[in-house]
Amino acid sequence: ASESALKRLGGLQNEKSRRKYRWILFTAIFLGAGLTVSYLEFVVIRPTPLWEGRYLVPLAGMIVANAMNSAALGVERFRSELELRSGEIETLLALGATQQQAVLKTVQVSASAAMLPAINMLMVLGIVALPGMMSGQILAGESPLTAVRYQLLICFSRF
Repeated sequence: ASESALKRLGGLQNEKSRRKYRWILFTAIFLGAGLTVSYLEFVVIRPTPLWEGRYLVPLAGMIVANAMNSAALGVERFRSELELRSGEIETLLALGATQQQAVLKTVQVSASAAMLPAINMLMVLGIVALPGMMSGQILAGESPLTAVRYQLLICFSRF
């Protein structure tokens, strides 16, 4: 997932910058998706036996894919905002701001951009779009209430 997200980032000329962004993307995806999948597997679903892949494989696939998209969007926006606000950041640093203070607005904008697809999806969930997992479960004969519960579990785990 981190390699796929890295390929979406343009303008990485040398191997050193590629390595740095590969590590950032890997860490973000691994921690975000790993903690979410672990929580869902061990606290929410608790399948018996625990190693049964019936729940783990589809849930992990959806969550890792969403984490990959969010990480790629966040890093891309962060890089473009750094270029766009370079004068502002340099001015803040020259006036005595710390590095964290100087890039705070850039971090906020990139975090908002990374969450935008998930927010847009939640705004129209069930009104404009019936997500694939829920539709598939209903077509397979599952109770619509059970299908909705699983879909809400996936949707809210995106944050």
